[in-house]
Amino acid sequence: MNISNILKNPEKRKKILTLLLTFFLYAFVITRIFAYYSSSDEVTNRIIGKSIGLELYEPEWDKTGFYLAKKSEPGMTIPKDPYAKNTGNMDEVVRLKLEIRLDESTAKLPAGNAQSDDLLHEATDTERKIAILRSILYDDDKSVFEIEKSGKQTAIGNDIHVKSGDGVSYFIQYQGDNFLIEDATVDGENFDFYFYYIGNNIIGGTSGYEGYTREHTVMEVLAPDEATPKLFNKLVYPIYKKDYLTVFDQKYDINIYAEGILCLDFDEKDIPYTVENFKKIAEQ
Repeated sequence: MNISNILKNPEKRKKILTLLLTFFLYAFVITRIFAYYSSSDEVTNRIIGKSIGLELYEPEWDKTGFYLAKKSEPGMTIPKDPYAKNTGNMDEVVRLKLEIRLDESTAKLPAGNAQSDDLLHEATDTERKIAILRSILYDDDKSVFEIEKSGKQTAIGNDIHVKSGDGVSYFIQYQGDNFLIEDATVDGENFDFYFYYIGNNIIGGTSGYEGYTREHTVMEVLAPDEATPKLFNKLVYPIYKKDYLTVFDQKYDINIYAEGILCLDFDEKDIPYTVENFKKIAEQ
């Protein structure tokens, strides 16, 4: 085939140019879709230690998770593995706090998408926070939280009730060991939690108490150079979309805090290392 003869033919030249333009336009639209996922979705992390001799660590987050989060895409798995370590020289009891903070949610269509706006699904803040909680996983991909709308369930063991900003109650089942979960909602911020490090201690109390409650649970002592187990191991970046071409800008922060109280503070008051007493000392 003689290329020069084809190019001299106006009709054939027009067909070739049309095909080339169609190909490049298609490639541009696909690139824009994936670029939008990368540039608009981001997980950030802030860690603060609130006790002398207590520090928070996230080795896999620091190694790879932080960099993956900067270019995250819906459905991506990101390492995130917080735990606390006693870096002092005295025994402590410890709790961790998990906060979820949302940026403004905006739903958009990628460039070149001709679909109508009524296909967009704008998630509420409660829906977004629940989706984030459900995306927090252990190493074996087991969810840290099971969440249902609250019915007649009775909160026992490591289960609690949480009321959302719109007044709907939810039943939160914490699936992990070593920590006792408590609601830490402040100023209307829903789905914030404390995790009291209890190790293998039984939830509800010891034989020294009558009428056991969750707050009677004895906390595990964290000796110098000892660390808590990891609170969780990873998260799968939530997907908020009704249609596979609909992309959402869903930025949020997962903040982890650690708080420790010296066992000496309990001993001086002659009180046991319970969740109830931790709260009383923390509020002073």
